[in-house]
Amino acid sequence: MRVPIHPDDLVAGTGFIRLARTLKREWLGIEPISLSQASELMSRCLGYSNLHDMKRNAKLDSAEFVPLATAMTHCRATMAAALVGSGAG
Repeated sequence: MRVPIHPDDLVAGTGFIRLARTLKREWLGIEPISLSQASELMSRCLGYSNLHDMKRNAKLDSAEFVPLATAMTHCRATMAAALVGSGAG
């Protein structure tokens, strides 16, 4: 499951980067994470293998949307795995 990303969402200071900054600031793990780590984790939450994969697949005409419940379930599982891996929880 991949959540479509518009190229405008990847512009510094908007959309995706703003969410990654929030994740970095609010991270619940024992060790803090960097902005690049938060960006990688956010891209995995959205169904991409990594940030590069997400940037490569950002398209102007991304029209295939997944149900919000599906995206949230996938994101929760990804975050839980990252927290367990960092020793929190």
